[in-house]
Amino acid sequence: TDPEAGACQLLADYVQPFGRLYFWTLHLCDYSDPLWCPSPYLRVVPQQKFAIKILCPPGNACTASTGNRIKFLDPRGRGPQYSNWDGGGICQLEMLESDRAIWPYESASLNLDGGGRSDFKAWSTELVRLDISAGHAVEVCYCNDDCGLGSNWIQVGRVHALTEFAYASKTHAKLDGTEIETITYVNKPGSFTLFGGIHSNMNEPLPSPWDSNRYSGEALLNLLSFDREEVDGMTIEERYHVNLVGLEELRMVFDRECKQEVFSEGLVEGLSSARDAAQRLARISFDFRQVDRYLPFAGSNQDQTLTVRKA
Repeated sequence: TDPEAGACQLLADYVQPFGRLYFWTLHLCDYSDPLWCPSPYLRVVPQQKFAIKILCPPGNACTASTGNRIKFLDPRGRGPQYSNWDGGGICQLEMLESDRAIWPYESASLNLDGGGRSDFKAWSTELVRLDISAGHAVEVCYCNDDCGLGSNWIQVGRVHALTEFAYASKTHAKLDGTEIETITYVNKPGSFTLFGGIHSNMNEPLPSPWDSNRYSGEALLNLLSFDREEVDGMTIEERYHVNLVGLEELRMVFDRECKQEVFSEGLVEGLSSARDAAQRLARISFDFRQVDRYLPFAGSNQDQTLTVRKA
């Protein structure tokens, strides 16, 4: 606090420590390693299950009991942000979890605890998935005990969805060892395979946009025409004035269009109906605990192809 020039630049100027600053830390993990989570991810894949582990700060921040709970809330946006001790934070005011958090059964987050350890809490027996767009996020709230009281909840972090999806160059090897290359050209048959389980290189200045968990369960694929096919006389590009909107609004536009579940009859051969999509169902395993880096939309035998007919 010395106002003179050159003060507070020498080690001797700092007489003694007067406190410590501790942080809550979230680890996002695959089901295969939820307890120890040696290589956590920075983001998650939308609609894909993941385990979450909360690292508790020292000093009994987490109690050694099983009364703890977790919940996910929609971000408040640009409104005022309150510290946990102010009592006006989103976690204290919003008691109902966001419907974007999808658990295996209703009200699972109200009944599942993160274990009885005081150094960490982990939700890994029943996995959650998030119904959010790429680039979006949800707030993470934690309660030690007596979670029916809003004042007992605190905000411990935020879970972000990946910002870009990664694609594999070909499908995963079938039983006979053959693979199908990813679609490259119009009128040439190929595959469509998502790729996950990517970690950022810590030596790089920025995290990887694909940093996210591996895939599990099953999924369907639909491909939409952006600027070639018209519906009611307009393409998607024209209807939503795509050149005038930002990236976040654009993602919401495509989410809305995808949920219509309308398949084009002339855009992609092999994907012109819901039946075609079902024949090319991507499935990791019937066991949701199994994860894989590849999610190929090529059917149960991984031998179904797609052919783009319009550039």
